[in-house]
Amino acid sequence: MAEAEIRVQQPAQHQALPMSILKPPRQLDMDTTNLPDHWRKWKEELTLYMELAMIGKPEDLKLKLFKYLIGPQGREIYSTLEFDQAEQDRNLNDVLAVFDRHCDPKKDETVERYHFFTRNQESESFDKYLTDLRILAATCNFGELHDSLIRDRIVCGISEIHLRERLLREADLTLDKCVHICRASEISKKQSLALNAQSAVHAVSNKSDPKQKARKSRNSKSSNSKQTGKSGKQNLLERPCNFCGLRHEKRRHKCPAYGKEFNACHSKSHFSSMCHSLRNLNFVSETLSSEEEDYFEINTVNFTSETLCLNSVNGQSFPKRIFATMLVKVSKNTSESTHSPITLEQLKKQYRDVFQGTGLLEGKYKIDIDPAVTPVVHPPRKVPVALRDKLKSELQRLTDLNIIAPVTDPTPWVSSMVLVSKPNKLRICIDPKDLNQAIRRSHHPIPTIEDILPELTKAKIFSTLDAKNGFWHVELDEESSYLTTFNTPFGWYRWCRLPFGISSAPEVFELRQEQALEGLKCVKSIHDDILLYGEGDTYEEASRDHDRNLENLMERCREKNTQIEL
Repeated sequence: MAEAEIRVQQPAQHQALPMSILKPPRQLDMDTTNLPDHWRKWKEELTLYMELAMIGKPEDLKLKLFKYLIGPQGREIYSTLEFDQAEQDRNLNDVLAVFDRHCDPKKDETVERYHFFTRNQESESFDKYLTDLRILAATCNFGELHDSLIRDRIVCGISEIHLRERLLREADLTLDKCVHICRASEISKKQSLALNAQSAVHAVSNKSDPKQKARKSRNSKSSNSKQTGKSGKQNLLERPCNFCGLRHEKRRHKCPAYGKEFNACHSKSHFSSMCHSLRNLNFVSETLSSEEEDYFEINTVNFTSETLCLNSVNGQSFPKRIFATMLVKVSKNTSESTHSPITLEQLKKQYRDVFQGTGLLEGKYKIDIDPAVTPVVHPPRKVPVALRDKLKSELQRLTDLNIIAPVTDPTPWVSSMVLVSKPNKLRICIDPKDLNQAIRRSHHPIPTIEDILPELTKAKIFSTLDAKNGFWHVELDEESSYLTTFNTPFGWYRWCRLPFGISSAPEVFELRQEQALEGLKCVKSIHDDILLYGEGDTYEEASRDHDRNLENLMERCREKNTQIEL
């Protein structure tokens, strides 16, 4: 008997998916504020992409694809990293391990725990708050106390006081129980708001829809025919009519005063005994609708000083079911203002020097550099041919103004140039991404509009002024000037004034501008803008105060050599 042939079927190998149907990871951003978290997510996306698209491919091809995907910024970092293997012996795992150490260095446990214990719930959902706490706790090395500390942080950091009190009353509160209570409270609050929401009351006029009026008229007649035999008193007004003083049916033609004219006030449809223009009070009178039985329409508004008619607002009549009290106030401007506000032309004529040239504040700024950071010299970037002549002219103009200066000696720091094209203008900036990592910042707080809102309670008139080329008001010392060296197609240049792009520039300029404007009334510095306002009980008083403050500001700008942009 022949032996049976046994065949074992090998598992099929997964085939690599075509790259055309897979979306590659976006380029790695090394300037993000949270580089470890960004690198972790990018590496996870890269690993999935490699497993799907590069199955069975050689390591050198995977490594080349990695260099392509990390982008030019990542390739610069790659060229500066130190590897244990030679270039030809490296594989993708070796490169990822080195990038792990670069992008996600060993964390300080004390700092990580500080971030965890100071994290409070803000204007966010509970699930978002819980997720952030779990992420922060993952790097704190809490061990067996992990769940209990997250529970404590929820109790202490939850935004609702009543919910915190409820959690504190719970005996044997665990993390799961705490999460369940918080989620249930959030859901019930949303449902309660949905149930208690009230619709807005709108004034509706049905006179423009004859079809709807005809339907209501037919329904009304049908309803009246069915109720024959019932007491007619059901259709009477609940209170005496405001036009005749009697009680009658809720129809306009049933009112005996309808169509009558009262000679004293020349108004129609009311008796003299019900005329409110002769009384010493404010009263809103109403007329009966000819068709509808459910509402009245406001027709006239009578004042003690004079009689005015208010037939409609925006073409709409007022239904009776606006459950509100109307307070009508008539104000008259009995005196002409004698104050003439200052104009821009007057400012330009009186303070011509404040609007011309480039300002210069007192003192020079020294850029503090961390000596542990290795200096970087960037190669020049290509400039479009159409912009070369404009660039050369702008470089010469800035050199004549002593904003920049040519550099012929070697310098350890050289940044790339960035051109910003604007209408009829070409702005030259630098890209000091490596220099910014070495700058030690002073971290002067920059105020926002929310910070100064409490001081604007009496302000009525506002003006904003923009400092002309604000950062250029700050002069650099010579050593710091060479740190800002940048390359161009026409050679190296250095900034003699504080350039755009330096990480410490906003706070340095903000501090200098606050010092220059110190002591001025109703003047606030916000970034490179100046907020000016006038206070007073009346508009004229506020206008006078505003102009006084504006003149004081112009005098201070002239004294401190601060230039204002028109």
